[in-house]
Amino acid sequence: MANAVIDRIVDEIAVGKKIPKPRGNTTFEGVGATRSGERSVRYKINGTSVKSVTESQLDSAFAQLHASGELTRPWFNDAFPVAARQTCHFTTIGGLFVLLGVAERSQPGVYTLTR
Repeated sequence: MANAVIDRIVDEIAVGKKIPKPRGNTTFEGVGATRSGERSVRYKINGTSVKSVTESQLDSAFAQLHASGELTRPWFNDAFPVAARQTCHFTTIGGLFVLLGVAERSQPGVYTLTR
C-alpha cells in the first residue's frame, strides 16, 4: 500500500525527531522489523530504552481515528491488550499522528482527528 501510515511516517518524520508525548523524552528512531517480520516503528524513551509499535497497530489506530474521529486509550487497550501493557505505545502512536498533522491530543487518553 503506497500511502500506508508507516510509509508516511518514514517520508515525513526525520529520524531523531522528538515525538510529542505528555511525559518523557521520546524520539523517532526509524523503521525496522519485529521478530515475526512485520514492519515496526522504533522509538527511544529518555535516550535509553528502545521500543516499537507494529505496522498493524498503526494501521488499526489510523483507521479508528478516521472512522470515529478520535483515538482513545480504552479503544487501544481493547484492540491491543498485550501492547497496552506498555503504556507508552498509545501515546507514541498518538504523538506520531500529531507529527503527521492528522490528530491533536485533546485530553488525556484522547487524540482527535484534525483533517
